[in-house]
Amino acid sequence: MDTCCICLQDLKENDQIKDLSCNHKLHFDCYMLYLGSKERKHFINCPLCRNLNTDVSIPGETPKEKIQNLCQKSCRCLGIKKSGLRCKNKSSLLNYGYCRSHNKEVLETDKHYDLMFRYINLNMYSPQSWKTRLVLVDIAKKLIIKFKIENIEDIMYYLFRSFEEQKQTNTLNEVIKNERFIYEYYELESPPHEWIAKCLELKILY
Repeated sequence: MDTCCICLQDLKENDQIKDLSCNHKLHFDCYMLYLGSKERKHFINCPLCRNLNTDVSIPGETPKEKIQNLCQKSCRCLGIKKSGLRCKNKSSLLNYGYCRSHNKEVLETDKHYDLMFRYINLNMYSPQSWKTRLVLVDIAKKLIIKFKIENIEDIMYYLFRSFEEQKQTNTLNEVIKNERFIYEYYELESPPHEWIAKCLELKILY
């Protein structure tokens, strides 16, 4: 039986496994933690043999399943009912741990999940801070919903259109340091602080 080259535990049949181009294997969760530990991008060096990994595939049959593997696992909704009791529904994908009743900003179509996955994966190619990555993914999701965007080019158009309003900054990271501006520019709701803190701590996306 193969073992994960990070945690050194056995790779079981039902585990989500990431195959590196050097043929070493690891748990996909370990792969994501490895990416996040030093804010790496997809093209990592194998932690065992140090060869450059060129296999950037994500486990999953559909874009929605691939996003689920990139994000924290579905859990019980964090929302509180009017009765004061915690909601019993399951959290929706890319929804801060809430069901659609407690946060209605949910992607509805397979086409939008495909677009969202391609955008998330694109972000994993560039060396950015994890917070920058989180903010850009969150803004992209909100732009897709609000403006019914259907392609990557339009996401980039809306992002850079807002960047142009900040003439005093020249780089993406400088703009993201003031990410509140982008939310305000398009009248988007800012993400919960506790969500950002949890994602930064666990090195996950959503």
